[in-house]
Parts: sequence; C-alpha cells; structure tokens
Amino acid sequence: MKKPLSIFLLSLAAVIAAGVVYFEAKLFNVKEKVMEQNPEITSVQSIAVLGGWGEWFSEYSLVVVQDRETVRVWTNGDGKLTDQLPL
Repeated sequence: MKKPLSIFLLSLAAVIAAGVVYFEAKLFNVKEKVMEQNPEITSVQSIAVLGGWGEWFSEYSLVVVQDRETVRVWTNGDGKLTDQLPL
C-alpha cells in the first residue's frame, strides 16, 4: 500500500518540478530576447505573464530600466516591444 502511494507522490513532484523549470526557462528566454533586441534597456527589474494557462499566445509585462528611467513594457515574447509606459 505504501509503495504505490510513494510512486504516485514522487511522480507528481517530478511533474510539478518540470513545470516550474519550464516556466522559469520561458521567462528567462523572453528577458534575454527583450534585452538583445533593445540595447537601450540596461536591466530588467521584473517580468510577469499576462493571461492564463492554455492560451495560445502569451503576452509579457516587464519593468525595465531604459535610459536611466523605469519603464513598463509589453512584448509577445519575441523581444519586440508592443507598448511602453513610464513609471
């Protein structure tokens, strides 16, 4: 009885860990693309995904330092900025 429960819990933990690693890698990839395509951005302070699970296209919101000003920018994940707002 204990062995099947242990296998189930370990499998569940592995799936959750894989999901977290994938999500963090995706955010890191978006951050790198934004900084690569926009050399005026010196640092990314935060990044968030807009939308929910299962959506076909994701949009990201980043708070960045651009020309010594803090700015919120939006991108579709390709690194091209779709909009920006000074903070």
